[in-house]
Amino acid sequence: MANVKNSPGRDKYIIAIEYLKGINREVNLEKAYQLTLEAANEGFPYAINSLGAFYLNGMHVASNIDSAIKYFLNAYHLGNPKAAFNLCYLKQKGIEHIDLVESKDGYFSKAVEFALNDLQRGENIALDFLIEDIGATKERIDYLLKKHILSHPICSICDEYIIEKNKPFKDIIRFGDLGNLNSLGKQDVIIALKADPIVTKGLSCYPCFVKYVQPMRELFFDGFISRTHLDDIMNESLNSIENRLELLKNAIFLYNMKKIYDKKKPGSI
Repeated sequence: MANVKNSPGRDKYIIAIEYLKGINREVNLEKAYQLTLEAANEGFPYAINSLGAFYLNGMHVASNIDSAIKYFLNAYHLGNPKAAFNLCYLKQKGIEHIDLVESKDGYFSKAVEFALNDLQRGENIALDFLIEDIGATKERIDYLLKKHILSHPICSICDEYIIEKNKPFKDIIRFGDLGNLNSLGKQDVIIALKADPIVTKGLSCYPCFVKYVQPMRELFFDGFISRTHLDDIMNESLNSIENRLELLKNAIFLYNMKKIYDKKKPGSI
């Protein structure tokens, strides 16, 4: 799962909020706005939403509802829960706009769904949002998150959702190996496969299973790679998704080269 703490712009956004709310710093709207703008330019959805809040409330910039809606919608289309919540607020206030196509309840539902998506990927900003803005208890959040993870499994390798949009969970089939899959003879099944030993608990989409999980099983059980080495590769705080996949590819490549060399080398004298 992606390490959201490495998301571009996130650190600047956190500092901006500290300046905005006076958390461990003196309130400074100018610095808050500038850091928010920089974080938004780096593509961090929470910062893009915050720009909309600046324009909605006329903080450091002139109040402009059209600009506020533009930023809220940009963040919303990136799956940001706060943006969905702000759009819900605008609809509740009776504000009409050609691009506000969802109902108030629709935006609210999306706010909760987007927050659970972010929580599943380890984004604690979403947890604060659910508690502070939605008013959910931690017990309720835990319950909703467990249900969400079951219906929206993520591939532990590529960090993409395994289920297609709106595909019911009953159509997901989990297997420990490909033998069961081949016996089914179905081509249209969405598959969530166990991803051990790459991760001790987690699932893999079919492409990652074939490309990474199966070869890495051979490396692991042959003793070419250790559990500690695998854990280092999959460590979210050390490696981005791109680095993680590259390290897996390199390990598989080196193992295949070793097998070729072992076949060709002469016997000991």
